[in-house]
Amino acid sequence: MHLNKLAMRNFKKFRRADLEFSDGLTGILGSNGAGKSTIVEAIAWALYGNRASSLKREFIRNSRARESDAVEVALTISLGKQELAIHRAMRGKSMTPEAHLALDGQRIATGAKEVDGKLEEILKISYQDFMKTFYARQKDLDNLLKEGAMGKREYLLKLLGLEDIKEGALDLIKADKAELEEEKSRLAGALTEIGDVSGRLERAALDLQAAEKELEEAERSRAGLAGIEEERRRTLEAFEEKKRRHETLRERRVSLESGGAELKEKAGAEQRRLAGIDLSRKRLQEIQPLLERLAGVRQRLEVLEEGGGVHPAAREARRPGGFEG
Repeated sequence: MHLNKLAMRNFKKFRRADLEFSDGLTGILGSNGAGKSTIVEAIAWALYGNRASSLKREFIRNSRARESDAVEVALTISLGKQELAIHRAMRGKSMTPEAHLALDGQRIATGAKEVDGKLEEILKISYQDFMKTFYARQKDLDNLLKEGAMGKREYLLKLLGLEDIKEGALDLIKADKAELEEEKSRLAGALTEIGDVSGRLERAALDLQAAEKELEEAERSRAGLAGIEEERRRTLEAFEEKKRRHETLRERRVSLESGGAELKEKAGAEQRRLAGIDLSRKRLQEIQPLLERLAGVRQRLEVLEEGGGVHPAAREARRPGGFEG
């Protein structure tokens, strides 16, 4: 950050003042009460508003200014290639604050609160940090010069706001030490617990091995059961097949038995028919001689008829149905 211009109107000792800062180191010289500190305070007020002033608002206005005269500070600074223009004012009897901020000629914030927030965002340093690093009041520097080496060290710590940090660091160290002791105790307990866990892990490993063996046995048993189940299935299928064959044979037997009765009945009828035939054959055999005698008689009759010597009764006997014998 580089200071370019500073303009003051009715700010403390200055009724009107315009300053330009050149490159390099700038020294502000003057007798006591000339307003050297006022210039630095004006810069701080431009950057951080009323937080940067230790005086009440009514004492910031120049003693020769009227109540209607505004207290104004305009500061132009460079940040790299960018230029910031800051304008702050307090007006009226109540010293109402006003502010606006421009970046490269374009207004980017209006109002004291908005300008404060935007400047902190751009500068990336708070008012407290600014007062501890870039800004030191004259009395602080005088006291620093009067102190010895040890005192200067302590005073610089105080001046830079590092004294509280030192105390805080000591407190942190103590807290860290206590935390380390506590962590040490926790680690000791953890080591003991690790030993216990190791023992449990070993037992668990043994249990796991036993469980694996049981699982292998169970797998083998399951394989055996699968074989038994397959054998049972095949046996059941064979039984069902035999059952079907038995049923077929039973039906065949019933059919054959039914057919056998019919055949038996037919055989009986056939036997009876054959018996009748035998009886007829026997009767035929019995009358065969008679038939043969009859045939001879008929033959003689025919001879006699041809000779004319046949008795009429003999002709009648020769006719079908006539007397034989």
